[in-house]
Amino acid sequence: MSRDFDANEANYLSRTSAVRTAAPLTMACWAYMDDLSENVALMACGGSADDDNHFALLVLGAVGNQVASGAKDAADNDVVALTSAGMSTGRWHHCGAVASTTAFRAAYLDGGNVGVDTTTVVPSGLDRTSIGALVRNTVVASPNARIADAAIWDTFLNAREMLALAVGVSPLRIRHQNLLAYWPLHGLYSPEPDMVGGKLNLTITGTVPQANHAPVIPYSARYWGSAPYIAPVEAAILGGEQSPQPYPHRKEIIPY
Repeated sequence: MSRDFDANEANYLSRTSAVRTAAPLTMACWAYMDDLSENVALMACGGSADDDNHFALLVLGAVGNQVASGAKDAADNDVVALTSAGMSTGRWHHCGAVASTTAFRAAYLDGGNVGVDTTTVVPSGLDRTSIGALVRNTVVASPNARIADAAIWDTFLNAREMLALAVGVSPLRIRHQNLLAYWPLHGLYSPEPDMVGGKLNLTITGTVPQANHAPVIPYSARYWGSAPYIAPVEAAILGGEQSPQPYPHRKEIIPY
């Protein structure tokens, strides 16, 4: 399942701390846009002291429907890296925002269509994490969209790793040692659970119902050490690199 947002700033998921406060970082999720007429936020880490500081994964529907990797700081430097192609309504897309340094950001759509920005921006005072809105001192930019499989890493994922996510590989199998939080957004529990283990759960504000899930390969569909249909995908995309095994002592099926 996924969470279905209705473009109402009264309905979103958040926590009163920032999962990541500085570059490097990566945000990624699946999004099914029901409307692309506005600029909206899929995910963000923002500061509650004002409406300036943030890192955000955005969709600029009022521009060209591109995915954007956004950053803003207290000096009012407000920049985005834009993908080279735009999203469409009525289908699932994979979206990603990477900030490798204070002066390099990249945006990804469906594992490619990369756009970059090299403006120096240093967000500070970040103390909020949100999905389905940009939460800072105020709440803005809520999308009319379903969102699923949202994750944040404390490193910058490379192009092959972003492509792996876009073909359905679970975030749990990409740089697990750097994965800070992963919310499948199944809509089964309140608060919305973080599946990494850090218990960075998200509080539900308002009403954010369930909807159909994104085309992600279930993490529970394989045994560790035997991956007949996931391993070839990873090998082809990641160049033969081995995904880390976060629970190497366990050989049973690992559920969400």
